[in-house]
Amino acid sequence: KFIDYERNPPTNPDFYDNPITAVGWQSSRWFQICGEAVGGYWKNELGKNPVRINDIYSGTPGATWSSATNTSTVVDYFGPNGLGYIPAAPSTLGGWTGGNATMINNTINNGSFMMLHRDHGSQTGWGEPSYHNSDIDNLQNTDLIYVMSINCLTGKYNWSGECFAEKFHRHTHNGANSGALGITAASETSYSFVNDTYVWGFIDNLWPEFMPDYDTEYPQDYAMPAFGNASGKFFLQQSNWPYNTSNKQVTYHLFHHHGGAFLTIYNEEPMLLTIIHDGMIVFGDPDFEITADNGSLISLFYDGEIIATATGTGSVQSIPVPAVPLGETVILTVTKQNYFRHEEPLPVEDPLSAMFEADMTLTCIGGEINFTDLSLGDPVSWLWTFEGGVPGSSTDQNPQGIVYNSSGDFDVTLQVTAGNSTDTYTITDYISAVTALDVVATIYASTLEICATEEVIFTADVVNGGTAPAYQWKQNGTNVGDGTDTYATTSLADGDIVECEVTSSFSCATQNPVMSNAIMITVFPSFPVSVTIEADTTVICEGATALFNAYLENGGDEPFYQWKVNGVDTGANLPAFVSSVLEDGDTVTCEVTSNLFCAVNNPALSNEIIMSVLEVLTAEVNIESSAGEICEGDEVTFNAIPVNGGAEPAFQWKVNGENVGENNDTLTTTELAEGDDVCCELTSSYECLVNNPVTSNHIFMTVNPYPEELAKPSGPDYVDLLSTQTSNYTTTEDTTLAYSWTVSPENAWEELTVNMHNLTVTWSLAYMGQAVINVYGTNDCGDGPLSEDKIVTIDNTTLIRENGSRVGLSVFPNPNNGTFTLQLSSESNEVVKLSVRSMVGESIFSEEQITVNGEFIKTIDLSSYAEGIYFLILENNNTIITEKIVIQR
Repeated sequence: KFIDYERNPPTNPDFYDNPITAVGWQSSRWFQICGEAVGGYWKNELGKNPVRINDIYSGTPGATWSSATNTSTVVDYFGPNGLGYIPAAPSTLGGWTGGNATMINNTINNGSFMMLHRDHGSQTGWGEPSYHNSDIDNLQNTDLIYVMSINCLTGKYNWSGECFAEKFHRHTHNGANSGALGITAASETSYSFVNDTYVWGFIDNLWPEFMPDYDTEYPQDYAMPAFGNASGKFFLQQSNWPYNTSNKQVTYHLFHHHGGAFLTIYNEEPMLLTIIHDGMIVFGDPDFEITADNGSLISLFYDGEIIATATGTGSVQSIPVPAVPLGETVILTVTKQNYFRHEEPLPVEDPLSAMFEADMTLTCIGGEINFTDLSLGDPVSWLWTFEGGVPGSSTDQNPQGIVYNSSGDFDVTLQVTAGNSTDTYTITDYISAVTALDVVATIYASTLEICATEEVIFTADVVNGGTAPAYQWKQNGTNVGDGTDTYATTSLADGDIVECEVTSSFSCATQNPVMSNAIMITVFPSFPVSVTIEADTTVICEGATALFNAYLENGGDEPFYQWKVNGVDTGANLPAFVSSVLEDGDTVTCEVTSNLFCAVNNPALSNEIIMSVLEVLTAEVNIESSAGEICEGDEVTFNAIPVNGGAEPAFQWKVNGENVGENNDTLTTTELAEGDDVCCELTSSYECLVNNPVTSNHIFMTVNPYPEELAKPSGPDYVDLLSTQTSNYTTTEDTTLAYSWTVSPENAWEELTVNMHNLTVTWSLAYMGQAVINVYGTNDCGDGPLSEDKIVTIDNTTLIRENGSRVGLSVFPNPNNGTFTLQLSSESNEVVKLSVRSMVGESIFSEEQITVNGEFIKTIDLSSYAEGIYFLILENNNTIITEKIVIQR
């Protein structure tokens, strides 16, 4: 569509006079301001007659254009106070209702170059005035319109169906192009105010005088909608007219141009360009002369490429052009906005130009001369004139055997004809005829000093040698060469002499043959150049420095070193090269140029050294243990896990900073104590590390002890079952332990009640004698040792009442440490006498007139007396009661 449009634009004047604005009025939006501002410009400034097709979405056109924020700003700019594109009150325009699809189709079918729609939209059409995909089917226009569909969704090309923009753009009627030339539309939901501002920037790019106070982005000499689309977004970016600035970003991405990127629309009736030139490209001429309209774009196109461009000036101008082969065709294209495209082929031709040459311009009297036509421009006839020659004229293209029978200097003229063109060329005194000629032969050598085996080229320069002189080269007097005017050889030795004998083909030569001058060649011996390079190492770490040295043979006193890495020149002119930026696999060489004369194999390239550059890594080592908490003396194993340890890593285990274990990745020990710090130091065998050696993480061990021996149980050493059946014992309190109590023999007790470090024993009433109490602690590691024995004497002192005595006697404890309790009981008031005697009858305690009425308790202290057996004697009612007392400590 757009290629045909550019080549064959519409020529109907009404097509350009009737652009369309289609607007849906909505009082809270700027739809109406947007459309009428553009339409007002077309009418008031461009003199066109826009067709207004409108309908109402909501609200009533009255005295104000919109209730939206910043309306006064845009009305002041486009209205009577500004550019005058719109009136102060929209009601004065009328024509706000009734717009429909039929009106749109009729106007497009009648011819219109552009339409702007501003209202709501969907994937399949416009809201007000209503116009949808099905309405497009009724279009029959063959003059294509450009459509600005500024609304929502009408350009949603990624919709499952055919969207409105696609339908409009693809439309044909009866097999001919119809509908839209191109269309600008939104691919998603768009937003008011930012859309309107975008439109005004778009229009200002197509017509830069639309908003004369603003520059346009991407200014063009052509009306190109794709560039207008981009420029409108830049105008929106800088504008403060829309209040909803947060919707700017999405607007930049919404609107797309459906059409050619460089599509140019005609907005006025096209006119013819005035193009003047010679109708061809002159072969060999570096310039092409042309006259074209001022401001037009001139292009020359050849073999798939634009070879020259220029902007027309309205006057004759020269455009530089590259050489194009003779007989080819160059396409000339000239365009200008609202002018028909001018395109024509230009052949590459020679202009008619007479030219010639003779095979010789000096001859002996009676000699023959041949002439060759060199004319340009494809002549079809030739007329030669030979002053002093026989014959004196010729119509051959290339006359042969023209004879000059008298001496003198003679003119030659050639006239050529092609069509209506004629050109004449004369060379004055071109031919000279003489009676005698002196022959002179001079030879030259390309060099007089060479190195062995180098080539020397000898050239003979002959004066008056004729058209076919004969050459005989001689080296040290021996014939050599091939009979031509040059002799080349690589087999010269020092002191060789070269000369040439020349025989002229002129019949009037006075000395023939003639020997040239002689040339002696100096040949120097050759010196083969070689270079070998060595590296201090071929394996380095990344970023490390490598040193290379070059060793020369026949380098001279000032050799030139060119170091290379991967064939790329680097380094300084030095016999050593240092680099710290080599990469793995880099190839280092050195090219050396010797300054010795006759150095061969010069410059010489060294051997290659291929570098291995190892990545610089970070060594790590982590250790793990089979247990982090153990019991004293338990075995624990630690494993070291190296990272980048190399092929032969070395391990040094440490406990509290002291070396232990062997060079192994495991450590097994039973000698750890609480809080011991275990780690491992890794020494990697990998060459390129940032840290070596490296220390692992630390494992701090928890080593639990076995329970210690508990304190000997404390509690009563003597238990008189007469007084109590239970007694309590205790030992060291430690909340980390569980307690195990033992009382033996087992028949000594009825029940053991354990409460941690406390024990309550319920003694057996049937047992009397000694019992042993032990206790030990238990934790997660096991059982501790038994405590020291606690020996308890179990007694059962029943109430002593002798016959005749009305007083009962009880002593406890017994045995005791010298202090004991005396308990007397009676059923009535009794008077007793009490005494204690030793084994030998000595009285050590005595008390009389003790009144017992029910119960009498007294503590007696005999602790000052020695251990042993004593007797307590109670006298009552002429009755004596004796009780044995044992004092032991």
